[in-house]
Amino acid sequence: MTGRTLKHGTQTGYAYHGCRCADCTDAHRLAEAGRRARRAARLAADQDIPHGKPNGYSTFGCRCEPCRQAISEYRRDLRQRRKNGDPIRKLAPRRPAPAPPECERLHADAVLDVLEARARVLEKAVSRRHPGAAQRRIEVLQLLAALKRHGIAR
Repeated sequence: MTGRTLKHGTQTGYAYHGCRCADCTDAHRLAEAGRRARRAARLAADQDIPHGKPNGYSTFGCRCEPCRQAISEYRRDLRQRRKNGDPIRKLAPRRPAPAPPECERLHADAVLDVLEARARVLEKAVSRRHPGAAQRRIEVLQLLAALKRHGIAR
C-alpha cells in the first residue's frame, strides 16, 4: 500500500488490496452479484449481444450454438498460437450471427437464476446489517416481480 489505510467492507479492499476479511469478502460478493445481474439483464433484453463471437460466450454468458462454436474456435486458435510461439493478439472482429430463437429462453433463465441468487445474497447481507443491502434487495425483488408480470418468470 502507498501509505493509505485500508477501509474494510469495500470491494476495493478485496480486489485491489487483497484483503480477505469477512466484510471485504461480502462487499466483493455483492459487487460481483450486481455485475452479474446487470449482465443478465442485458442478456434478457438481448441488447448488443455479439452472437457468434467469443465475447458473446465469455462476457455475456450466452450459450447459443453460434457463441459456443465461436469460443471453441477462439480457444483452439489461441492454443495453436501459443504452441507455435506466435504473439497472442485479439482476433479480427467478425459480424455477429443473428440470435437463434432458443437464445431467448436461455437468456431469460439466466436472468432469473442470477436475480434469485442476488436476492439470496442480499438477504444474508440484510441480516448482517450491511449498509444499503435492504434497498438493493428491494430493487432486485421488484425486478423479479416485473419479470413475472411480463410472463418471463418461471
